[in-house]
Amino acid sequence: MARHVRDEPGVRLLLSITGVGIVTAATLWAYIGDPARFRTAKQVTRYAGLDASVHQSGERERHGRISRNGCRLLRTAVVEAAHSVARHDLGPLGLCYRRKQRQIGRHKAVVALARKLLVVAWRMLLTGKVYQATKPALVEQKQRQLEEWLEAALDWEAVLR
Repeated sequence: MARHVRDEPGVRLLLSITGVGIVTAATLWAYIGDPARFRTAKQVTRYAGLDASVHQSGERERHGRISRNGCRLLRTAVVEAAHSVARHDLGPLGLCYRRKQRQIGRHKAVVALARKLLVVAWRMLLTGKVYQATKPALVEQKQRQLEEWLEAALDWEAVLR
């Protein structure tokens, strides 16, 4: 995996989000692909199954839990990353989580944060801008880890030959 994402600018861009590691950044980049294929944030969340399910009958309409009709691996990766973001981020995403936690509880707030994280990642890939509250030292650490993974992969290839 390290070989495939080493020179990918999208993965390096996503690493600027506090709480998003190499595996999550690679997963987001791989599943979102070309960000221009999604016209709206709603399409991205629907693709991951993080959109609200809708129950309609006549004039009654109720929005329920997430639909889970999208890509299961992407949804899982984003929710796992949301747990880490909730714990470590002091920027806009972390503040959003803490506000939602008081309003709707911890578990629902993590899912809401996962949806927001996915939209932020999509927007970052679309515009090429880094995360607002990025920590440069943390990004450097993640990039060093990526290089270490690459060296380990090359060492294993040499052993297997």
